[in-house]
Amino acid sequence: MIAIGYVIAGSASASILIALFNKAITDGARNGAARLAWVLAAIGLGTYVVGAIGGLGDVIERGIVVYGSRSGSVTFHRNEHPVFFWGALGMLTVAIGIFAVFTVVAACKALKKG
Repeated sequence: MIAIGYVIAGSASASILIALFNKAITDGARNGAARLAWVLAAIGLGTYVVGAIGGLGDVIERGIVVYGSRSGSVTFHRNEHPVFFWGALGMLTVAIGIFAVFTVVAACKALKKG
């Protein structure tokens, strides 16, 4: 695992632990622990989004997208399968957009007063 993966995993794990602890102790009140949990969630998600955007740039530059699941993976080249390539790239872009929205929501929750 590369260093950025450790940042993502650590931020997400710490966010979950702080949120659970805060819920158990204060019944979810908006305090410093809740804000810290939201900040860590935003850092983890934001780091993932930045890496994924870099990956999209690499996919567009190389012209090859790999779509994988538990049962296997499939590779689409831009020139050989343009419809599948742009369809898979579009789905990946939408997924990254959803994670970007989650990042903004987490950051807003961390900065929200009251």
